[in-house]
Amino acid sequence: MIILTRAGASTDPADLLKSTIDELTKRFGAKNITPSDAKISLNGTKQPCVDLGINLLETKLRDRVLTLQTKQGVYLVVVQDTLNDDGSVPEDGNLTLQLLDKTLKMN
Repeated sequence: MIILTRAGASTDPADLLKSTIDELTKRFGAKNITPSDAKISLNGTKQPCVDLGINLLETKLRDRVLTLQTKQGVYLVVVQDTLNDDGSVPEDGNLTLQLLDKTLKMN
């Protein structure tokens, strides 16, 4: 699943990223989330993001959260995968990332 939303031009990208991660942590519970720094490729360029490993009962999720600054404003991007039992990303998750890398263009 991909969530893409735009905030106003005056929004600080770091504040938006922090508030989003804080809200996700509050909703899922801090004990259920393991954050780490990561990178995601968009339009052939590695972009820094926060990788959130989320454990919910028997389900393992991974959210990659990042912000992108453009002329039109700040975009928040969340890419969520339901992980395989062994913790690996399913094939459709990898295909989604490849599609994003090839098609998402920000000015």
